[in-house]
Amino acid sequence: DAERREHLDEILTAVYQYAVDHDGDFPPELTEEEKEICVYEMPCDGVVLTSLKEKYLPTITRDPLATHDSGGTQYFISLHNDRRVRVSAPGAEEDPPLRITR
Repeated sequence: DAERREHLDEILTAVYQYAVDHDGDFPPELTEEEKEICVYEMPCDGVVLTSLKEKYLPTITRDPLATHDSGGTQYFISLHNDRRVRVSAPGAEEDPPLRITR
């Protein structure tokens, strides 16, 4: 879970660095609906953080137990009305699952 927590922190840091550089606007891919972060679109049914890929998050990390054939990371992200971002790792060993909100 320490590795998962580090990955989630990297994702949140990238999102907020993007917002700092874009006058407080968050990446356009974020929605209120919690979606899986995808490395690539197909066959993953989530969100590809395209606006973060080059400058802010060049490497999309996966949950240590994620399979590479799904395209997903098994990490989830959402943007709430109060302008807080939540990332989660439902496959974490902790109970309840690992969630970080900033």
